[in-house]
Amino acid sequence: FCGDWCQKYLTGLFAEYSSTAGHNLQDGMPWPIFNEIADKIYGDAISDDPFQPQEIHLSLTGDATEMKVMWITMDALVEPYVEYRAAAEDSATTEWTKASARNFTYVVPQNWWPTFTGVIYMSTMTKLAPDVQYTYRMKGFDTANQTERSSADFQFKAAPVNAPDRTTKIATLADQGTFMLLGVAVQEKLGQLQDSLGIDIATVVGDLSYAGLSSALPRLNISKEDEFEHMWDLYGIQSQPVAATRPWMVTNGNHERFYDYAAFRNRYSMPAEKSGGSLDNFWYSYDYGNVHWVSISSEHDLDDGSVQKEWLRQNLAAAAAPERRAQFPWIVVALHKPLYCSADGWGTSYADLLETLLIQYNVDLTITGHMHIYERIHPTLQGGVTCYPQRKRTVTGGKVHYVDTYKNCGTGPVHVVQGNTGGMQAETFTQPAPAWSAVRFANGFLTPNRTTEATSTLLGTLPETLGREHWNYTNTFGFGVVTFVNATHLQYNAVPITGDIGVDDFWIVKH
Repeated sequence: FCGDWCQKYLTGLFAEYSSTAGHNLQDGMPWPIFNEIADKIYGDAISDDPFQPQEIHLSLTGDATEMKVMWITMDALVEPYVEYRAAAEDSATTEWTKASARNFTYVVPQNWWPTFTGVIYMSTMTKLAPDVQYTYRMKGFDTANQTERSSADFQFKAAPVNAPDRTTKIATLADQGTFMLLGVAVQEKLGQLQDSLGIDIATVVGDLSYAGLSSALPRLNISKEDEFEHMWDLYGIQSQPVAATRPWMVTNGNHERFYDYAAFRNRYSMPAEKSGGSLDNFWYSYDYGNVHWVSISSEHDLDDGSVQKEWLRQNLAAAAAPERRAQFPWIVVALHKPLYCSADGWGTSYADLLETLLIQYNVDLTITGHMHIYERIHPTLQGGVTCYPQRKRTVTGGKVHYVDTYKNCGTGPVHVVQGNTGGMQAETFTQPAPAWSAVRFANGFLTPNRTTEATSTLLGTLPETLGREHWNYTNTFGFGVVTFVNATHLQYNAVPITGDIGVDDFWIVKH
């Protein structure tokens, strides 16, 4: 996870409870205290009503005339369904279209933590008109109180007519988390900006909730390789303000693997069937507007001859065919672990497994995470940079701003590690920075590029130009927005939750 820094963070978070009569947090946090802290963070977002639909999220199905919706209640509703209609037709007399929902659950071992006992619902809204705003709500019969229950009303826009010059905007996140991480703050920022930014889709590239930890966390009574299912519920509640209003697309990371990915496989449903992918959400693709988006699993076999690798090869070959590329000029590949990254300890290089294939089919961009940093990597082949951007310097309000443009590069995608969306940052970087590393930041500041083996740590060496009094840990947390402007121009923006350190702005321009 994040070692000593998580422990220090938790110590501060729970300090006010340490002297509480009858509680010794060193022996593990009692369930009532967990509930109290969760309530302080999430407040009224958590319903005490077991029949109230919560954790509502949308996803694409691969059919532009459909939208899938999933939700959860803690006690089962009978004959659940979703009803929807065009928002322009909202009135007391307008008929609703109804789509029945199927319901199910899943079971994982119960250790110290209470486990998930709720009910998951899934339904698909069909025959949607392109680019039309719809109102929808979830309903079902509550047998305990002998009444029909309903969620609040939500709205979403149906998928557009696909066209090469149709502007598409996708928010990108990875390594987000809940509860004691800064994923809450990042989610709130995205929720505040989603409409003004014109976001069509939000995608999380692995390590969604951190319900499962690969190391023990004694203060929370979590043993190694354990998972607390209600963290998934908190994550669903946290993401709902965005996920209930536009497709919330997910990729698995290493922290989804617990109990054979049970929570990830059951709580989400990605468009695998129509793209011939994995029905467990591990690899799939979809078309939207002017982009072909491919999601694959860094946690499953990507060796030559593997099922996933062969699916990827066929998928990219089809997407790169001239007639398809004319309709969907942009190809993006998302996976949790990066092809290149200059953070220390990032592990396996996925460039060895994927780079040749991505270059063969002229993939434009990869989105990854895993390391809790932001980093942009130039187009690269076998560790050598194939294209450097042209840089433009502007000054606005006395502040210098740089915009990089990769123009007609043609050899290899630009790589973005967007792992700074909530997971605790306590990273160090390879020094000096590799030639392929364009921009990198974490720990609240831009990492200085040294010519020695010295590294920068969270409370170690700050850049010489940044005094401690100006340091703000949250300045390097944020999310990304990729804008596929038209058939030839793509813009990527890193959006920080505070300050202006965690900013990056680049373009890809092609004929």
